[in-house]
Amino acid sequence: MQNKLPEWKREWTEWKGVYSKCLQMAVRRIKRSETVLDSLQERGFNVGRLNWKAPREYRSIRYNQSGFDVDSNTGRTGHAIVNLSKIGDFHLDYHRPLPNSADINEVILKKQKTGNWTVSIVVEYDANYPDKPTVEDIDVADTVGIDLGITKFIHDSDGRAFRPLDENTDRERIETRQGKNGCHVILVPPEGTTKRCVKCGVESDKPLWVRKHSCPSCGFETDRDQNAALEVQRLGLVELGVVEDVSGLGQELAESTPAETGTAAGLCHRDVVPASTVVDTGSPSLNERTAVAVSE
Repeated sequence: MQNKLPEWKREWTEWKGVYSKCLQMAVRRIKRSETVLDSLQERGFNVGRLNWKAPREYRSIRYNQSGFDVDSNTGRTGHAIVNLSKIGDFHLDYHRPLPNSADINEVILKKQKTGNWTVSIVVEYDANYPDKPTVEDIDVADTVGIDLGITKFIHDSDGRAFRPLDENTDRERIETRQGKNGCHVILVPPEGTTKRCVKCGVESDKPLWVRKHSCPSCGFETDRDQNAALEVQRLGLVELGVVEDVSGLGQELAESTPAETGTAAGLCHRDVVPASTVVDTGSPSLNERTAVAVSE
């Protein structure tokens, strides 16, 4: 298909306005999609056929290895200029500087559904990340469980609740803090985390409209998502091997979180508590961090 590109460019002259590497990457994108469908079909899935996107739906252009130049030393903080062959210059406000020793492999120009344009610069370099602590050195007090809820975006095991992200103001801040360097991230199976009481382990069915956990066995009561976050934390600690004997661990976690949730004044449109109204329990586990992990 790549060998046919010169012939196609003669047939559709508007293709001459696109850098050759970008056309090659578009062809590879089609081939990769076809390969994925073939693989699924071989495994017994009814996958159908590839569908062509309307021109307005094809919103990204990928430059690979050549056709771009990145200048981040413009004398302005957080500013860079990216030149893309046959398109021109883009002035960028970047969310983190490029590593000095990085080799740039790709530059991806994309128009978001919001109408905003973004440029992703893919680099390869030896990152000097801090080492993760050994399991033996992990303090349970320095861990956190994260549950993704329905009425709240996130509820953590420290009793804090976070409303859904405001894409316009929070996304860039979140992206700069992604990675949670130097910590263990354990994904645990979500099944049963809402039904199972973290204090005694007894499961009880709850319809989605029931937002309170009230255990019929031991009487432990808390927010439904709070119980799930504590259970996620417990499962993560067991999976990681921080604790060997799990007896009593759930009860210990449940009784060590005297957090209060404030009333969301002025939030008539959504029954969600903003982070500013939640009383911090003193745990440093989420201070200055992005809440994306189930346990550390």
